[in-house]
Amino acid sequence: MFSLARLGTVAGLFLLAQAAPASLRRVLSFRGSADLANWVANLNFGLEDASDLCSGCEVHSGFWKAWSEIADTITSKVESALSDHSDYSLVLTGHSYGAALAALAATALRNSGHSVELVSYPHFVSDGAPNLTK
Repeated sequence: MFSLARLGTVAGLFLLAQAAPASLRRVLSFRGSADLANWVANLNFGLEDASDLCSGCEVHSGFWKAWSEIADTITSKVESALSDHSDYSLVLTGHSYGAALAALAATALRNSGHSVELVSYPHFVSDGAPNLTK
């Protein structure tokens, strides 16, 4: 199990941990807004082109910027964790701001060939995730 503190100026904390051994899961969890930078990202709700994520997509600008700042680090850490245990599944979750980052991360990881389960927080009601796209 490991956790990373701040990654970029508007990125949240996350924890990548092994769940119960019988379930063989790696869980990536993004926290909700915790500081002024996160709230600024929440309020930056204009749409931005995200065609590299999906063709013709526009995404909430603040969440997109936050994801862009941590994408390489998250992807690298996830790939490293999964390479050690290729039989483990990957589950992503988050609350509010974190749910937005989890959804963007899940899409990016799926696009790079990973099987990802996106689970709403807290297991698993969908009221914690903001609208990301147009």
